[in-house]
Amino acid sequence: DLDQKKLIQRDRKFWNRSFYEGESRLNANGEVENSSKKIFEYLGDNNNLLPSGSASAIATAYGNWQLVGPTSVSDGVGRINRIAFDPTNSAKLYAGSSGGGLFVSYTGGLVWSSLGSFIPSLGISGIVVSHANSNTIYVLTGDGDSHSSRGYTFSYGYIRYSVGVLKSTDGGNSWQATGTFPGLAGINYTGLTLVQDPNNANVLLAATSHGMFRTTNGGTTWALSALPGDDQTMVYDIEYKPGSSTTVYASHRVNNSSGNGRFVRSTDGGVNFTEVSTYSPTFPAAQRIAIAVSPASTNTVYILAGPGSKAANSFQGIWKSTNSGIDFTRMASTPNILGAPGVDANDQNLYDLALAVSPTSSSTVITGGLIVYRSTSSGALFSQATSYFGTPNIHPDVHDLAYNPLDGKLYAATDGGVAVSPDNGVSWSRLFNGLSCTQFYHFAMQDDAGNIWGGAQDNGILIKNSSGSSFSRYSGGDGYDVLTDLPPAGNQDDKYYSVNEKVYADAIIDEDITPPLANNFFANLAMSPSDEDIIYAGYEDLYISYNRGSDWFDVSLGSGIYIPGNWCISSCPSNSLRLYSAGKNDNRKGIYRIDNIGIAPTPTNLTAALISAGYDGTSKITDIAVHPSNSNRIWVTIGNYISTVKVFYSSNGGSSWQNISGALPNLPVNCIIADASGNAYIGTDIGVYYRGNSDTDWTPFYNNLPRVAISDLKFLKLGSVNISLYASTYGRGIWYTDLFSSCASELTISSNLQGQQFFQAGNRINSTSLVNGAAGTNVNYRAGTEIILTPGFQAVSGTEFISYLGACNSGVPVTSLTNKVAVNSVEAKEIKGIAIIKSIDIDNSGVNIKLDIKKKSDLLIKIFDQDKNKYLAQSDISPAANGVLVHKLPVLINKDTQYRVDIYDGDTIISMQEIN
Repeated sequence: DLDQKKLIQRDRKFWNRSFYEGESRLNANGEVENSSKKIFEYLGDNNNLLPSGSASAIATAYGNWQLVGPTSVSDGVGRINRIAFDPTNSAKLYAGSSGGGLFVSYTGGLVWSSLGSFIPSLGISGIVVSHANSNTIYVLTGDGDSHSSRGYTFSYGYIRYSVGVLKSTDGGNSWQATGTFPGLAGINYTGLTLVQDPNNANVLLAATSHGMFRTTNGGTTWALSALPGDDQTMVYDIEYKPGSSTTVYASHRVNNSSGNGRFVRSTDGGVNFTEVSTYSPTFPAAQRIAIAVSPASTNTVYILAGPGSKAANSFQGIWKSTNSGIDFTRMASTPNILGAPGVDANDQNLYDLALAVSPTSSSTVITGGLIVYRSTSSGALFSQATSYFGTPNIHPDVHDLAYNPLDGKLYAATDGGVAVSPDNGVSWSRLFNGLSCTQFYHFAMQDDAGNIWGGAQDNGILIKNSSGSSFSRYSGGDGYDVLTDLPPAGNQDDKYYSVNEKVYADAIIDEDITPPLANNFFANLAMSPSDEDIIYAGYEDLYISYNRGSDWFDVSLGSGIYIPGNWCISSCPSNSLRLYSAGKNDNRKGIYRIDNIGIAPTPTNLTAALISAGYDGTSKITDIAVHPSNSNRIWVTIGNYISTVKVFYSSNGGSSWQNISGALPNLPVNCIIADASGNAYIGTDIGVYYRGNSDTDWTPFYNNLPRVAISDLKFLKLGSVNISLYASTYGRGIWYTDLFSSCASELTISSNLQGQQFFQAGNRINSTSLVNGAAGTNVNYRAGTEIILTPGFQAVSGTEFISYLGACNSGVPVTSLTNKVAVNSVEAKEIKGIAIIKSIDIDNSGVNIKLDIKKKSDLLIKIFDQDKNKYLAQSDISPAANGVLVHKLPVLINKDTQYRVDIYDGDTIISMQEIN
């Protein structure tokens, strides 16, 4: 049965997406972690988040990233979960993406721009623009539509878990976390819907995978609403009765681990709910229910009921109440408005189910599933409004439908972006320009025509024209990896790509060259550097083809034991007889070197040696980089949350390894690339880091990048020379920057700084910058001898600014507020005294601090135990003259503990130095 095959294929795709990302985001116990929460913990302050926007980098010792795109693709740029509207401006819209954060349009959706790029949780499932003040915006984090499918919320997922509701009071320029949801500490959960009381702007209701939560004070605190059966079950949808603060409608699962959806109503503003049981005919078991109301008829409620079981695959019906949800009548149960005629009769209601009613006519009903249907007869009769293919095609998989109450236009949020209809769904236009929310798995700098191209979730293989800025779709599905025959291997006349579980060649368009025994999704691809006929496909088994995919064989250790390749594979630019492969299958787990390719492939297991260097033996090896001219020099990156197990290096083909994780944050490392000098760049869940061949640690290289997972890294070459670095992200498209350059001896910084910023200089930093944004902004200065904050410099209240002395490229700066003292602001003023810590010496009687006094002033010196977050001693000094003096703090310190000395002029920190 074709429909059943499609259903199975869809389930397999969801599970493989889940497995792909979840496998590299586990803790030491093998449990899937909330990656958004982990990033919050690393940043050190769960109540204050980063502002949107960015600052121009001064030099490329820290990265100066700029967006490549895609910002517009006619067939779709990436998944949008929710749409919201400004209550006073019909042209101002908001769109929440599944992995790229929040976007705003001031042109009715014609052009979009990002808001909150530095918010660590970039999955948005609910948006409220306050009707009392449009500068107050709330977003519910966590990609609920992904997680509600196939029980993902309760076991696995795309790892876009929630960190609760975020709030902005300045139109989205800066964000703060609201209060935590009670009872969810330590629980991975997602968001699904966020609504506001139509009369009281301080009252909001949030639907999550673990219950409904209510606030009466604008998010300061939340309380759990009472639902029949199980309070902490999956809540799909919430709607207020138009104009009422007391009557609320919701849909939820009967219990937390299984069970079907039910419609419930509240008459006390969402504090308590009761189940509605009066239906004609009897309401069937339904997996998910969408709700819609209209101000045109305030007592009218519609509910759209998805299938009762996956075996049935049947549309259950659309139901209508005319007495505020007390009882319902089914209006229709045919046609199957959840499927797509002629393409797919199955539903995917747990992933996307949407319902809207016109604000001017309660008989006009719009539904969303795979495609859009419309009714002008209160749901009694439906007609197809969009097509899966053909015209009008707004991109399949509709997650949200919403009418703009100010101009009556209908908007749809889909797997490909946003679309608008001015006539209740009769005609449609796509609104993708500026929605840079593409989730790339992999990319390459050139296809066989010299174009950037890559594999994108939901949006297939996307290609950027080398002579322009636009992207177009080459192939549909879940695009994964791409490959072409670059010189010196061949003539750039062959192109290969993996989509879902298949591998294709373009010698004949969409020629299926999948290894016949391969039965997994997302094949890793590679090619021999000297023979374009030899290609590799990494599934659970590693496959080699010597004739461009016409025939394949898997690499065996004998006795039916095969080498895995589903984690990553890498050919060797200087050695066509060698390949590195990592993965796990039923027989093996780890990393292998395969020699004598083309003669008698000989695998060597490198895993035991890697374990000896500190690898835990189970975490996913996410990428392998091979030196361009020495195949014995290799780097591997590691996913998951195990401290100091991040990056390893071998100079002898993997026979032995060195742990070079250094001070990298305990976050997954997703990819790596190395140049001919042995300098390496890595991509993590929060940005890019650099380590030079002779450096002792990693240096941040992420200025201007949004805080989103980096999925792949590539050099742009001019001949054999690298000229810039490109990065694909899983949620914000492709970006580029100049390569790392040695840090300057002296650096002057005067630009306004927001978000995640890092600057270093070999000798001195002078700054007059304004560090501006919500608390949690991370700006770091590191200089070799001194940092001078001259008049004009200011770090506003709530931001995090850290300056300290240290050599260039000497490690990752501390970014956690946990070990620092909060001050109201830091400001350089002419009238203030300035002192610089020149050196710190420790003896048996205390800590000797050598100071360079620039101006006479009354100063305060404090020494802090950073591990315990407290100060141990302090002393007032009043230097009589400028010059160098040594001051002793009589406190004994433990050599194994980290300390810090701060110099205060009033309440302003004017110098700071760590003691290691």
